Amino acid sequence: MAAFNLSDNNRYNALSFNRMRRYLFGSSLNIVIALNVGFFLVLGLIYLCTGFQTATSFAMFAPISNWLIQPWGAVSYMFIQTNFFHLLFNMLWLWAFGTLLNRMATNRTFWGVYLCSGLTGALSFLIFCTVKNNEVALLIGSSSSVLGIISGVTALNPKMELNMFLFGNVRLFWVAFFAIIIIVGATGCDNLPVLMAHLGGIIGGVLYIVLFRKLTVHKPKAKNSFFYNVRLQEKRGLKDSEQAELDRLLVLVRNSGYKSLNDKQRRRLFALSEKIKKQ
Repeated sequence: MAAFNLSDNNRYNALSFNRMRRYLFGSSLNIVIALNVGFFLVLGLIYLCTGFQTATSFAMFAPISNWLIQPWGAVSYMFIQTNFFHLLFNMLWLWAFGTLLNRMATNRTFWGVYLCSGLTGALSFLIFCTVKNNEVALLIGSSSSVLGIISGVTALNPKMELNMFLFGNVRLFWVAFFAIIIIVGATGCDNLPVLMAHLGGIIGGVLYIVLFRKLTVHKPKAKNSFFYNVRLQEKRGLKDSEQAELDRLLVLVRNSGYKSLNDKQRRRLFALSEKIKKQ
């Protein structure tokens, strides 16, 4: 009897560990947050122990002559924060909108939007400083990538309604609009190089989602998968907008389960499925 209970406990512990591992490392959002927090703690510990400021070793420098000395900064800067509050607010915005993106798209899409937005932000920053009399500047922080996540998830489904505690149901477009105003306004419009990086991140998020949507519509993953069969049939009877809407609903079901859909989404999924069956 004791051996049986021990076996049950071991099995339960193994299942709990696997669930925790899938939760922590199965989500690209959790991994990105962990990287940002981890780098902040490590660099902070180095500073406390040695007094050496190592964050600049991962910063994005401009103009081009300075960037060539430290080219990895175009990627590393988007995982480094200047102080605790910079980290805190960036991660809160990232968690809020990244959760929505993870529900509507795949982990690969999340990584694509985050990295693409960071790179377009770095490129905008670099071009602006180079054109403006080779102005010397450095860029640190994940704000460009966070803004890209916000603009990207909004481009994916701008009419989605969010239940805001004080304002009732509000469309995602307006929530994202005010979030972008707050983030950009907190930096200050007088810092033009950083402002250009932020604008580049916003544009990068939208561009990646537009590309992702086209790839999702026209290039199914596998011939024998459920998604592939549905997409083949939708080409015969659904409009492009309906096909994109069905893709989003199917990805949401795959990532979060059918129960995650609200009544309106369930009715819409049923209606689109019935339309396919009639073809």
